[in-house]
Amino acid sequence: MADIDIDGEHEEQIDLSQYKERLIQYGIFSGILVVFFALLVLFTLISRSSWEKGLRQQVEQVLPDGYTVLAADELNTPFVVSCASFALARDGAADAALHAVIIRAVTSYGPFPMVYLYDERKSSADFVCVLAASARTEESIISSARNSQIAYWERRIPGIIRTAASPAEEE
Repeated sequence: MADIDIDGEHEEQIDLSQYKERLIQYGIFSGILVVFFALLVLFTLISRSSWEKGLRQQVEQVLPDGYTVLAADELNTPFVVSCASFALARDGAADAALHAVIIRAVTSYGPFPMVYLYDERKSSADFVCVLAASARTEESIISSARNSQIAYWERRIPGIIRTAASPAEEE
Protein backbone atom coordinates (compact mmCIF):
# COMPACT_ATOMS: atom_id res chain seq x y z
CA MET A 1 0.00 0.00 0.00
CA ALA A 2 1.20 3.43 -0.81
CA ASP A 3 1.10 6.33 1.57
CA ILE A 4 -0.41 9.61 0.42
CA ASP A 5 0.67 12.94 1.82
CA ILE A 6 -2.33 15.24 2.20
CA ASP A 7 -1.62 18.53 3.98
CA GLY A 8 1.40 17.08 5.71
CA GLU A 9 -0.45 14.02 7.11
CA HIS A 10 0.16 10.49 6.01
CA GLU A 11 -2.85 8.31 5.19
CA GLU A 12 -2.95 4.76 3.88
CA GLN A 13 -4.54 4.20 0.52
CA ILE A 14 -7.57 1.93 0.81
CA ASP A 15 -7.41 -1.21 -1.28
CA LEU A 16 -10.96 -1.36 -2.69
CA SER A 17 -10.43 -4.63 -4.56
CA GLN A 18 -10.15 -6.51 -1.25
CA TYR A 19 -13.54 -5.16 -0.08
CA LYS A 20 -15.06 -5.93 -3.46
CA GLU A 21 -13.96 -9.59 -3.23
CA ARG A 22 -15.37 -9.98 0.27
CA LEU A 23 -18.62 -8.32 -0.73
CA ILE A 24 -18.98 -10.80 -3.61
CA GLN A 25 -18.25 -13.73 -1.27
CA TYR A 26 -20.84 -12.54 1.27
CA GLY A 27 -23.36 -11.99 -1.53
CA ILE A 28 -22.88 -15.53 -2.84
CA PHE A 29 -23.22 -16.98 0.67
CA SER A 30 -26.38 -14.92 1.31
CA GLY A 31 -27.81 -16.04 -2.03
CA ILE A 32 -27.21 -19.69 -1.16
CA LEU A 33 -28.99 -19.21 2.20
CA VAL A 34 -31.98 -17.53 0.54
CA VAL A 35 -32.29 -20.34 -2.03
CA PHE A 36 -31.99 -22.97 0.73
CA PHE A 37 -34.76 -21.41 2.85
CA ALA A 38 -36.97 -20.88 -0.22
CA LEU A 39 -36.66 -24.59 -1.06
CA LEU A 40 -37.43 -25.49 2.55
CA VAL A 41 -40.62 -23.40 2.49
CA LEU A 42 -41.60 -24.79 -0.91
CA PHE A 43 -41.23 -28.42 0.20
CA THR A 44 -43.19 -27.67 3.38
CA LEU A 45 -46.07 -26.19 1.39
CA ILE A 46 -46.04 -29.10 -1.07
CA SER A 47 -46.05 -31.76 1.67
CA ARG A 48 -48.77 -30.10 3.76
CA SER A 49 -51.65 -31.59 1.76
CA SER A 50 -50.27 -35.14 1.89
CA TRP A 51 -49.61 -34.78 5.63
CA GLU A 52 -53.19 -33.59 6.16
CA LYS A 53 -54.55 -36.44 4.00
CA GLY A 54 -52.60 -39.01 6.04
CA LEU A 55 -53.91 -37.58 9.32
CA ARG A 56 -57.46 -37.62 7.98
CA GLN A 57 -57.15 -41.30 7.01
CA GLN A 58 -55.73 -42.27 10.41
CA VAL A 59 -58.49 -40.44 12.26
CA GLU A 60 -61.18 -41.94 10.02
CA GLN A 61 -59.93 -45.48 10.79
CA VAL A 62 -60.36 -45.12 14.55
CA LEU A 63 -63.64 -43.19 14.72
CA PRO A 64 -66.81 -45.06 15.68
CA ASP A 65 -69.05 -46.23 12.84
CA GLY A 66 -71.26 -43.54 11.31
CA TYR A 67 -68.67 -40.76 11.37
CA THR A 68 -67.00 -39.40 8.25
CA VAL A 69 -64.06 -37.01 8.32
CA LEU A 70 -64.49 -33.87 6.23
CA ALA A 71 -62.16 -30.93 5.68
CA ALA A 72 -59.53 -29.83 8.15
CA ASP A 73 -60.43 -26.93 10.43
CA GLU A 74 -58.27 -23.82 10.23
CA LEU A 75 -56.61 -23.40 13.62
CA ASN A 76 -55.37 -19.95 14.64
CA THR A 77 -53.42 -21.02 17.69
CA PRO A 78 -49.88 -21.94 18.66
CA PHE A 79 -51.18 -25.49 19.29
CA VAL A 80 -51.31 -26.03 15.52
CA VAL A 81 -47.89 -27.74 15.65
CA SER A 82 -49.24 -30.41 18.04
CA CYS A 83 -52.92 -30.47 17.18
CA ALA A 84 -55.18 -30.88 14.16
CA SER A 85 -58.95 -30.67 13.94
CA PHE A 86 -61.31 -32.03 11.30
CA ALA A 87 -64.99 -31.35 10.71
CA LEU A 88 -67.17 -34.45 10.93
CA ALA A 89 -70.31 -35.76 9.33
CA ARG A 90 -72.54 -38.13 11.29
CA ASP A 91 -74.58 -40.68 9.34
CA GLY A 92 -73.83 -38.86 6.07
CA ALA A 93 -75.04 -35.43 7.23
CA ALA A 94 -72.45 -32.72 7.91
CA ASP A 95 -72.59 -31.46 11.48
CA ALA A 96 -70.71 -28.19 12.01
CA ALA A 97 -70.62 -28.74 15.79
CA LEU A 98 -68.70 -32.04 15.62
CA HIS A 99 -64.94 -32.22 15.29
CA ALA A 100 -62.31 -34.93 15.43
CA VAL A 101 -59.25 -33.61 17.22
CA ILE A 102 -55.89 -35.32 17.03
CA ILE A 103 -53.37 -34.04 19.53
CA ARG A 104 -49.82 -35.08 20.32
CA ALA A 105 -49.62 -35.89 24.01
CA VAL A 106 -46.51 -36.81 25.96
CA THR A 107 -46.84 -40.17 27.69
CA SER A 108 -44.45 -42.39 29.61
CA TYR A 109 -43.70 -44.07 26.26
CA GLY A 110 -42.95 -40.76 24.55
CA PRO A 111 -45.21 -38.52 22.45
CA PHE A 112 -48.20 -40.28 20.88
CA PRO A 113 -51.18 -38.90 18.94
CA MET A 114 -54.48 -39.13 20.78
CA VAL A 115 -57.84 -38.80 19.05
CA TYR A 116 -60.82 -37.06 20.65
CA LEU A 117 -64.38 -36.31 19.55
CA TYR A 118 -65.32 -32.72 20.31
CA ASP A 119 -68.95 -31.56 20.36
CA GLU A 120 -69.38 -27.76 20.40
CA ARG A 121 -72.97 -28.01 21.67
CA LYS A 122 -71.85 -29.86 24.80
CA SER A 123 -68.47 -28.10 24.92
CA SER A 124 -66.88 -31.40 25.75
CA ALA A 125 -64.26 -33.70 24.29
CA ASP A 126 -64.44 -37.47 24.57
CA PHE A 127 -61.38 -39.67 24.26
CA VAL A 128 -61.45 -42.14 21.35
CA CYS A 129 -58.05 -43.81 21.24
CA VAL A 130 -54.27 -43.55 21.10
CA LEU A 131 -52.72 -44.05 17.69
CA ALA A 132 -50.00 -46.33 19.03
CA ALA A 133 -47.58 -48.70 17.38
CA SER A 134 -49.16 -51.79 18.94
CA ALA A 135 -52.29 -52.72 20.88
CA ARG A 136 -50.22 -53.58 23.95
CA THR A 137 -48.56 -50.15 23.95
CA GLU A 138 -51.94 -48.48 23.51
CA GLU A 139 -53.40 -50.39 26.48
CA SER A 140 -50.43 -49.45 28.66
CA ILE A 141 -50.68 -45.79 27.70
CA ILE A 142 -54.43 -45.68 28.34
CA SER A 143 -54.17 -47.41 31.71
CA SER A 144 -51.35 -45.15 32.90
CA ALA A 145 -52.70 -41.93 31.40
CA ARG A 146 -56.45 -42.32 32.04
CA ASN A 147 -56.57 -39.94 35.00
CA SER A 148 -53.81 -37.57 33.95
CA GLN A 149 -53.05 -36.98 30.26
CA ILE A 150 -56.37 -38.11 28.81
CA ALA A 151 -58.42 -36.12 31.32
CA TYR A 152 -56.15 -33.08 30.93
CA TRP A 153 -56.67 -32.93 27.17
CA GLU A 154 -60.41 -33.57 27.54
CA ARG A 155 -60.57 -30.39 29.63
CA ARG A 156 -58.19 -28.38 27.39
CA ILE A 157 -59.58 -29.19 23.93
CA PRO A 158 -62.80 -27.09 24.21
CA GLY A 159 -60.74 -24.00 25.04
CA ILE A 160 -58.22 -24.70 22.28
CA ILE A 161 -60.91 -25.18 19.62
CA ARG A 162 -62.91 -22.12 20.75
CA THR A 163 -59.79 -19.96 20.65
CA ALA A 164 -58.61 -21.45 17.38
CA ALA A 165 -61.97 -21.06 15.65
CA SER A 166 -62.19 -17.34 16.36
CA PRO A 167 -60.25 -15.11 13.97
CA ALA A 168 -57.03 -13.67 15.36
CA GLU A 169 -57.40 -10.16 16.72
CA GLU A 170 -55.43 -7.50 14.88
CA GLU A 171 -53.66 -4.83 16.84
